[in-house]
Amino acid sequence: FSTSTSHACQPSPSTWTTARIRDLVIRKFGKRPCLWQIKVAQALKEKQQDVVAVAATGSGKTLSFWIALLMDLEDGQDKVVIVVTPLNLLGKQNEAVLHAAGIEAVAVDAENATKETFDVTGKYRVIVFGPEIIMMEGGYCEKLWQKQSFTSKIAYMVFDEGHCIIEWSSFREQYKHLGALRHLLAGKTPPFYIPSATLPSAVLSEVTATMRLRKDATAYILRSNDRPEVSLVVRQMKYAANSYKDLDFLIPDDFLEDDVAPPKFLVFFDSTKEAEAAATYLTSRLPSGLRGKIKHFHATMTSWYRADEYEALKDGKTYGLCVTDSFGMGLDLSDIELIIQWKVPQTMNTLWQRFGRAARGGCPGAFAILIAEKDAFDDVRQRKTVTTGKPSRKRKRSSKGRDVRSKRTSGVAGPGARPDR
Repeated sequence: FSTSTSHACQPSPSTWTTARIRDLVIRKFGKRPCLWQIKVAQALKEKQQDVVAVAATGSGKTLSFWIALLMDLEDGQDKVVIVVTPLNLLGKQNEAVLHAAGIEAVAVDAENATKETFDVTGKYRVIVFGPEIIMMEGGYCEKLWQKQSFTSKIAYMVFDEGHCIIEWSSFREQYKHLGALRHLLAGKTPPFYIPSATLPSAVLSEVTATMRLRKDATAYILRSNDRPEVSLVVRQMKYAANSYKDLDFLIPDDFLEDDVAPPKFLVFFDSTKEAEAAATYLTSRLPSGLRGKIKHFHATMTSWYRADEYEALKDGKTYGLCVTDSFGMGLDLSDIELIIQWKVPQTMNTLWQRFGRAARGGCPGAFAILIAEKDAFDDVRQRKTVTTGKPSRKRKRSSKGRDVRSKRTSGVAGPGARPDR
């Protein structure tokens, strides 16, 4: 990896050696942290720097959220970490992991964003919010930021899945205003930590401006986001897109109830209607006794439904899900063997994040398959041009002029707005 710092703050003396930090994390979480995760913690705690970290999906970015906090607690400091997450399921997952490690945490969402919850914020070491709650005008957070007795305890703030700050801001307005936290908190603003698997330079520039990262005190810890253990496949659609017959390989013809279960899969869509229609079609290929084994999953479903279906897939009670981005980023499912992207997405970032759901446990043999419309292929467009004399319509570029690339390396395209999730 590479680490760079813009005129880094002078580090304070520390007795925290790499070996001591590793021993602490192993003791608390049972995992041995990598050097880049330790460098994140040192930058946050010892140098009080903002941090931008890029690392592959499934490489342990979430573990890096907590290491500096563990160091603070070990030093006897009364500190708290604020996490901003794009998905409620991610917040609940963080809460469960921290509780298992003996760290008091709460994920605050629309259901528990109450006076009772905020009255006891002092007992928590980690508080997880969505952007809408943390930036709600006149909300409980606004009052909390005015209490220096609380804000002085904030060790740092984590903005999970940092690319969402830009890529989701078109339909989640509060992402645009997160940088205002620099000025809303009473007293000294704590460091900001922005991790992601996909922060190409154009997106990173926008994130830097939106979050008002400190030019003279920001550490960049940048690793490859390649996933060599995941095999990439591109297939051209053979059938009409609305028939979903190109997904037939997921459920073989004449599948029987006592047949071996298919590999666990996720199929990603940019449309909730397509996710539902595809799930209905795939379900129709199952025998009647297995009709509950494939479900759809998107943001308009209730939080209870989404939590139940996540657990069902995790426990192997369902074969697979037809999903939008409301299922995905950061969720700890280690045994997904097949990821399918239905149609070419707007950006390479989106594609790489979705493909990154495969084989998060590091197991070999996982596949990520892009099933693309015929018009996405140059040879098809060229044949149409020859036949009709008119150039085939190409997929629209994003509003910022960034195009989708076919390179498998590092997800190097910009944000695209996808309001239908």
